[in-house]
Order: sequence, then structure tokens, then C-alpha cells
Amino acid sequence: VGFTTFCSNTDPAQVVQILNEIFGAFDVLCEELGVEKIKTIGDCYMCATGLPDPCDDHAHRLVELGFRMLQAMEIVNQKFSLSLALRIGISSGHVRAVPLFLFMQQMVLIIHLLVTAGDCRSDW
Repeated sequence: VGFTTFCSNTDPAQVVQILNEIFGAFDVLCEELGVEKIKTIGDCYMCATGLPDPCDDHAHRLVELGFRMLQAMEIVNQKFSLSLALRIGISSGHVRAVPLFLFMQQMVLIIHLLVTAGDCRSDW
């Protein structure tokens, strides 16, 4: 939240540095919690649990990841003297995809996540 305004007023090299810091921290958190990073698109970080192997605690892992992401964002804000915020959305349910190719499997999942995220955002 606030990232578009931040980008328009910040040197592109610093934007990349900050995104690397944020996404690097998120990658570590995903690894720690057994969450699968799917893709980053701009400032959007998409991940999933229970893929490719189902797990009983998938919802708990994502909620814990959300809390830890908020903490990581606070650290980044302090380090760079920023006031960026996160919008975290969690969706639960079955994923329907035919794994023809790894690329296609990612694309089907990404499309599903984007449609779900779009349904949750009122400003799209």
C-alpha cells in the first residue's frame, strides 16, 4: 500500500534495492514455513501452501506467514526510513490445474490467484 506513489518519487535503483530487500525477506520466511513462492509481479508477491504436496496446516502456515511479513516490512521501513504498508490476502480452496508443462501449471495457478485477488480488491 503506497508503493506506486513511493515509486513515482524515488530513484529506480533504490526502488529495486528495496524490493530486493522485501522479497528476499519474504523468500526466507516462505522457506522457513514450507510455503511455495509462486511468482512476483511488480510489487505483488504470490505464494501458496499445499502445493505440490497437500498439507493439513496450510491455512495456519499462510496466516503465520502474513504476520511475519508484516514484521519484516516494519524492519524494512525502519532501515530505509519509509512508511510502506502491506495488503495481505488469503484464499483457501482447491486448485484445479492440469500440469501439462511447469510453465502452464504456473500460469493456470497465477490466473486463478489474480482472479481471486481481483475479486477481493475494490479498486481494480
